[in-house]
This record gives sequence, C-alpha cells and structure tokens, in this order.
Amino acid sequence: MIATASSASAEDATWTAFRTYCLGPMEAVALTHPTDLVALSNQNVFGVTPYADATLDWTLSVSGSSAETGHVSGAPTRCIVESRTNSALTANAFLFWTSRPETISRYETVSAEGTSLTLRSTTWREPRMEVEMTLSGADEISLTARETDLES
Repeated sequence: MIATASSASAEDATWTAFRTYCLGPMEAVALTHPTDLVALSNQNVFGVTPYADATLDWTLSVSGSSAETGHVSGAPTRCIVESRTNSALTANAFLFWTSRPETISRYETVSAEGTSLTLRSTTWREPRMEVEMTLSGADEISLTARETDLES
C-alpha cells in the first residue's frame, strides 16, 4: 500500500503511541517513563520497563540507563512500541512520516533491508538518535527510537 496524505491522516494507534511516547520526547532529548500508562512491573527485566495501553493493541518499552550506555544523566535512552495488529497501517504512517520534507531534512537513511528501515538524525541533535521500523511475522511491527553514542 502506498502512503498518501489521506491514509496517513487516519491516525493509527500504534503510530500515535510511538510519536507521543517515543519519537517526540526523544527528539526533544526528554524521554521519560510515561505516567499515564500501566506499567507491567512484574515483567521489568534488565532495566526495561514495559507498559501497555488499555486495549492492549500495543505495548511500550522504555529502557536504558547510565550504566548501560555511559550517559551521565541516567535518563532512558531507548523507547520501543510493538504491535500485533494493523501493522500495515502503522508501516504506512511511518513511511508517510519519512517522506515529509521536515523528516528528510532532519534524518538520513542508514539501513533499508528487507522489512526493516533505520533512519539517523543529522546534525540537529546531539547525540544523534536512530528511528527504526521493523516488520516481522504476519502482522507484527516494532518502532524504535534510541540514542546513539554518535556526535556530529
């Protein structure tokens, strides 16, 4: 399916969650653990805190610490939204976002292999960040925003 303004504007819940909890905060260097989602605390392993929305259409994982990444702040450095529903809609929204002039001017393609696409921020953000979409299985998608240790 080809992304169009009309198909991307019908907001997909997984894409909206990614923009709200991962992409926007990561771009602003302000990624935090969400306070409006239920933490699945019994599944917290190795510094990864998973969250779920009320419908369980998608899950969110926030992770990273100063010990893991060497970042002094100790703030989270990775955010992943995964879904097992509507992956085509989510992929369409992601691809539409990558085609926008603002995105093209702020990100460069690092890898586009098979069912995965990775973009890296250009010089506007330090340290640089990566945004990745990975399709797997029949209807599974993962969207990731993560800091790198790369500088301009």
